[in-house]
Amino acid sequence: MALLTLALTTAYLSVRLMFTLEGANPFAFWLLFSAELFTLITFALYTFDTWRLEISGGIEDPSACADIVIATYNEPIEVLEPTVLGATRVQGVGTVWVLDDGRRDWVEELCTRLGARYVTRPDNRHAKAGNINHALPLMTANLLLFLDADHVPQRNAISAMSGLFSDPRLAIVQSPHEFRNRDSAQQRSVDTHEQSLFFEVLLPGRARNQAAFWCGSAAMIRREALVAVGGVATETVSEDLHTTLRIQALGYSVAYVNRRLISGLGPNNLGDYLLQRDRWARGTLAVLTSRESPVFGRGWSPSQRLHYLNSFLHYFLGIQRMAFVTALLLVLVAGILPVGTFPLWILALALTNIAMMTIASLGLGRGRTGLGDGVGNSWLTAEVFIRALANLPLRRQSAFRVTPKAASDLSIGHRLNLLRVPVAATAVLLIGWGFRTYLQFAPPSWPQWTWPGELNITLYWIISAFTALEVSTLIYLLWREGSRHQARAGWRFDAHAPGMLAGTPAVVVDLHEQGLRCRTAAPIPSDDEVVPLTLTVEIAGVTRDVHGVVTVRRMSRPTHDTWEYAGSVEWLSERDRLDIIDYCYVELAGKGRQRVDHGL
Repeated sequence: MALLTLALTTAYLSVRLMFTLEGANPFAFWLLFSAELFTLITFALYTFDTWRLEISGGIEDPSACADIVIATYNEPIEVLEPTVLGATRVQGVGTVWVLDDGRRDWVEELCTRLGARYVTRPDNRHAKAGNINHALPLMTANLLLFLDADHVPQRNAISAMSGLFSDPRLAIVQSPHEFRNRDSAQQRSVDTHEQSLFFEVLLPGRARNQAAFWCGSAAMIRREALVAVGGVATETVSEDLHTTLRIQALGYSVAYVNRRLISGLGPNNLGDYLLQRDRWARGTLAVLTSRESPVFGRGWSPSQRLHYLNSFLHYFLGIQRMAFVTALLLVLVAGILPVGTFPLWILALALTNIAMMTIASLGLGRGRTGLGDGVGNSWLTAEVFIRALANLPLRRQSAFRVTPKAASDLSIGHRLNLLRVPVAATAVLLIGWGFRTYLQFAPPSWPQWTWPGELNITLYWIISAFTALEVSTLIYLLWREGSRHQARAGWRFDAHAPGMLAGTPAVVVDLHEQGLRCRTAAPIPSDDEVVPLTLTVEIAGVTRDVHGVVTVRRMSRPTHDTWEYAGSVEWLSERDRLDIIDYCYVELAGKGRQRVDHGL
């Protein structure tokens, strides 16, 4: 389907050049044609990226040993503690290094309590990269597993990746980023988020040509290779990609393990999401236009250049959408046509091409992207990407801004301000279409007055259909982002854990370390607001009972024979509390989600 679509798109653009240029407005013609040609180029590169995925589940090595490195700056304890605890319980872990650029006393105390090594420094020069480089001389382990402060590892994170390092030229093994907060700004469905396509399709596709790279976290790196390039790159805010390219330039290779070995926090709200994408855009563009660029620099294979060219062109998608809208507005408002003639057979070719490209794109995405997601994301990030492109000629080094991890909601006004580009595009298209409709069916009857650019009725309906398609995508995007709401400050994990609530058999259905919801087949024999709880959980294959007290905040009856209780919980001992954190952030977060479907 992809090859047929590429052939058809090439034929369509050839027909456009041969039959629709004469009589068209030159500016409008080349504006629209350039946007359509850009679609052909990016679809061809997308096909190349996803043509064949290198599926690797890693090589399990139960005897492997590695250190874990966690860089932190301003994350709260409820974010950092599960990561440090989970890291200390990974099979084969040597030293857990917590590199604190926030110089916080409570982080040092947390490390002492959990058995991690605390390291800080007097300044924050070069942000995360500088933080790692400061501690690197202290480390002696051959393999280092890097984690973000919110990325809690599975127990087999080291053994699943380290087996590949039997190859002495292998320097980096990257694994996917998975996110536990399913109400984040990037979540698209229960099982997919905006980065699912990248981590589960694009990176496995690029790994076959050595175009995968360190993505900041959930990656294991050979310390020797990192030392050989002078540590983590500090020249850009995409230190992970930049460092990968330098390591590869020394002859080392990169591998990708398509297994979900960590669970992190996605950007909670739209502001956090756009802040993160802005940092990625500025850093990636700075790297891809530098002397070490795998697109324009020396020493890279044609296949690697094509993979990274797709990454580079990704940041122009917002401009392409604006070109399409501008072409529509020229027709709607002024009757300026981008085609000299547009017979129905060319229209049929165009519509067939759009349909085939949509089907092929969804197929190549292996179920990890939805209908309209690409266009929606282009509008969502258009402003930050265009700003990043405008910053390129200035070559100013961007400041490293950490993505906030605390959950928070945004007001409607704040969301609309962040969505001003898609809001403006929706408004001008609706106004333009309304104006054209008025001229078409109720033209002004003023003497000696005509609006330039009359459209025949067929062309009116054609342009109305294309306008409706773009507007519907924009309205869905605005509705989706405007209606997001986070009910709780902390995400509760789905559970099915047996227990006893006030002496009554119960099943906990959602849980985190501070709250829960459980169901019973009979009402609890207590009118007290605070009741005892015993919960039976399985941690690392061992069944344990944990004890706490629940402050009941809400009671309901979902069915006539089911009672439901929800509230906050306090655990009776520190061991109980740590076991629940481990159970939630490792066992429940990873339950049934460690291995990516090999059919992808």
